[in-house]
Amino acid sequence: PWSSFAAQLAEAKAGTTVDQVRGYYPRWPTRELELRIAELPSCDDQAVRETYAGFETDEFEDDWIRLTPPCALICGGDSPMVGDADEHRLRDLAPTLPIVTVPDAGHMVPWDNYDGFFSAFRQIVGWLAEGGSQ
Repeated sequence: PWSSFAAQLAEAKAGTTVDQVRGYYPRWPTRELELRIAELPSCDDQAVRETYAGFETDEFEDDWIRLTPPCALICGGDSPMVGDADEHRLRDLAPTLPIVTVPDAGHMVPWDNYDGFFSAFRQIVGWLAEGGSQ
C-alpha cells in the first residue's frame, strides 16, 4: 500500500539501515537492499507518489497487443501488480506472447526469487529456440 511506500521514503531520507529495509523485503539480497538505501533518498516525493498511483491507473493493454514474439512477461506469483485475473486477460488479448509466473516472488522477481527468475528466463529462451510454440 501507499502507506508502506511513504514510510520507506521517509525512513530512507532520515537514514535507514539494511535491517530496516529487510523488514519490507525479507527475500532481497543485501546488495539490492543497499542499492535501495543509496537511491531512494534521492527520489522526489511527488514523483514517487505519481508513479505509485500509475500502478493502479495506467493500463498497458494497447501496448501489449501490439507486441510480437520474442516478447514475454515474467511476473511474480506474489506480486500485487499482475494478479491471476490480469494474467488471464493478457493471455486472451495476446495468446502468442508467453507469460511465466515465478512462485515466491513479488514485483521485483529476480530480487525475490533469483533461481525462479532464471528458470522462467530459460523457459522463455527454450520456447523461442523451438520457434515460439508454447
